[in-house]
Amino acid sequence: MKYRRSQSFLSVGNSTLIPFFTAVCLLLSLFTAQAQIDKATEAMLVELDNYLGVRSSYEVNKIEKINILKQIATDKKTFYEQRYSLYSSLISEYMAYSFDSTIVYLQKSLDLATMAKDKRRVDESNIRLGLIYAMSGHYLEASDVLYSKVDSTTLDVSLAKDYYTAVHRLSLELVEYSRDSKFYQQSIKNLEIFRNRLYTLLDEKSIQYKELRVEEFRRSGDFDAADSLNRILISGLAPSSHDYAKVAYIQSLICESKHDYKGQIQWLISSAEADVQSCIKDYASLTTICSFLFNHGDNIDRAFKYVQICMADALFYNAKLRPWQVALSLPVIEKAYQSKQAHQRKLLLGALVFISFLAFLLCVMMVFWVVRSKKLDRMQKRLKITNESLALSNKELEDVNHKLKELNKEILESNIVKEEYIGLFLKILSENIDKLNNYENNVRKKIKYGKLDELALDLSRSNLLEEETAAFYETFDTAFLTLYPNFVEEFNSLLDDTGKICLRKGEMLNTELRIFALIRLGIDDSSKIAALLRYSVNTIYNYRAKVKNSAVVSRDNFEEIIKKIGEIKC
Repeated sequence: MKYRRSQSFLSVGNSTLIPFFTAVCLLLSLFTAQAQIDKATEAMLVELDNYLGVRSSYEVNKIEKINILKQIATDKKTFYEQRYSLYSSLISEYMAYSFDSTIVYLQKSLDLATMAKDKRRVDESNIRLGLIYAMSGHYLEASDVLYSKVDSTTLDVSLAKDYYTAVHRLSLELVEYSRDSKFYQQSIKNLEIFRNRLYTLLDEKSIQYKELRVEEFRRSGDFDAADSLNRILISGLAPSSHDYAKVAYIQSLICESKHDYKGQIQWLISSAEADVQSCIKDYASLTTICSFLFNHGDNIDRAFKYVQICMADALFYNAKLRPWQVALSLPVIEKAYQSKQAHQRKLLLGALVFISFLAFLLCVMMVFWVVRSKKLDRMQKRLKITNESLALSNKELEDVNHKLKELNKEILESNIVKEEYIGLFLKILSENIDKLNNYENNVRKKIKYGKLDELALDLSRSNLLEEETAAFYETFDTAFLTLYPNFVEEFNSLLDDTGKICLRKGEMLNTELRIFALIRLGIDDSSKIAALLRYSVNTIYNYRAKVKNSAVVSRDNFEEIIKKIGEIKC
């Protein structure tokens, strides 16, 4: 349809349009000349323009996700473990989006872990803090946190990989931006030490291990090996992910080292598109594209547009490294853009002198038609992307609703079980009253008829107390383990190997477990426990102290942790 419109439009007055069309081509060439950019790369740049045009829709989805996490995290009913996890999720969302917000939630995580005296999570939060400082150019702060506030000799084994990843990244940044030769050499040594340490901690099949190998190959000058391994990495990543953006950027550096400038710009474009879809503000690809377009062809307009986006995003992210990097190229590109604009205005003024009023009118009509068609195409693409984003958001909401239904079902089932066991205990109490009544009637009867010897004989033979106590224990054990089936396993997980409780054959709970089962039910007064279990108060104290001495968690918080066993977590 578009082709037929163009054909009919150009067929009117061929003799008049020949000089006009030549003039139009001359004018358009002033704005679209791409001296060293081929058609394939130009198509990719147009696609990148489209992504940049709708980047606000990706940001809306990200902000919605962040707000949901914030709402849950601020709920007073949220437990320590869950709140720490929510803070971690917020840190991940903010990591490459907002430096200030990332620092805020890192500090919240650190304060939360410090308040809970959770050394592992204190170290974990400090490691994350050091890493974000290193990535954002705050090298003194990163060094202070990673080398002064984190003691690598007492670090939890599970955090070793994260710690050496952070100090490796700091060394890598210092190598890239160090100006002191002595300091640079020391950073190179540290980089190799930490890289080798990470090799011993990582799985050889993991993405991080392969990224380290690529970095090592690239720095040693083995670009073919780096190229081969990095392409394998790229093939396993989703093109819209943040990891893809980072690996694609590394691929562009490899292409640059191999003087493959076409590959370099195309991988930079792919990386920038992934950055847009991941909705991040801390990136390097688009900034590098600006410099490339400025140095490789007449792409001043696009370079100027991109550098403005880069500066706005760098200021939004608010770390000191990125604005400095963008500022290096902004004045040069801006000056070239202004010069080009001035030059184009002069050429346009001169061209308009030689074009008739009819030619000018036709030119305006053609430009209007082309601009309108492109605008419609862009609007359709934006609508399509927006619809896809809305569909994805609806799917996420459906998943959340499904999870809430499942949780409500679990709570309902728990209430039904509790109601059944309340009925059971009421029945037992009723039976005990009947037994007591029968026993009392029997005693009165024998006293009334003077059968005291027979009554004394019955009393000497009776083991009613022991039988009722055993029955009470059995009923309590069965009911409690039905409500909390994993109580014994979770209880033993809080004790060291010497203190773990091994039940005899046929036993459901023993004395120690019954004491802490009552504590789980909210009965933590030793005198009340002693009365229920028919022990002395001192015996109960001794049992409680003995178990606490074997705890692998804080003695002060041990019973509070017991009270949380079997809780339904939202």
